[in-house]
Amino acid sequence: MKRNKKRVVTCAKEDRISNLPEHLIDSILEQVPLEEAVRTTILSKNWRYRWTTMRELVLDQHFSKKFAKNGAFGRNGFIRIINQVLFLHKGPILKFHLHIPDISLDSFQDIDQWMSFLSRNGVMELILTNFNRRYKLPSYLFSCLELTKPKLQNCFFKPPPEFEGFLNLEDLYLRNVDFGANLCGPQISLPQLKKLSMYSCTNVSNFNIKATRI
Repeated sequence: MKRNKKRVVTCAKEDRISNLPEHLIDSILEQVPLEEAVRTTILSKNWRYRWTTMRELVLDQHFSKKFAKNGAFGRNGFIRIINQVLFLHKGPILKFHLHIPDISLDSFQDIDQWMSFLSRNGVMELILTNFNRRYKLPSYLFSCLELTKPKLQNCFFKPPPEFEGFLNLEDLYLRNVDFGANLCGPQISLPQLKKLSMYSCTNVSNFNIKATRI
């Protein structure tokens, strides 16, 4: 008799998890690390691959260390894991946090492709923490016109000649960024910029911006 009661209670709990509304499932997934969000696929049919529609993807230093402990990282592991995450993803990505660890990378070609993917998926907040060699931001990044809050570390910032600016950018954080050796770069329009933070940047005189709100 006791065994039957336990089974009923377990089923009731499973039903509550299965029948949560979609917006609540999304809210829960946003509060847990990505690797835990992926595991929720096994909970029920309604949770299956729900993580693939998450609008915020955080692949930060914590994420890197987690996989490094399991022996799943290294150059091939780093590329493979993030390729899988983005390949399975559906819909917009409003926030993307990528930590590039200090591992041996032949090139940044895969990372360039990730930036291209983001440019087509409406990214608004981009956090790039780079502990590898300095990364040249690809032209794709400058087509992310929805960007409002980029945070970039250890990069070359060289917009293409035809680039005019980020019309929606409000908060810009730059650390250890090189703006190139040109005598004067093209003027970049940042009409909504309210906060600019720059640390240990080089060739700053070539960072020519027009920002009327700061």
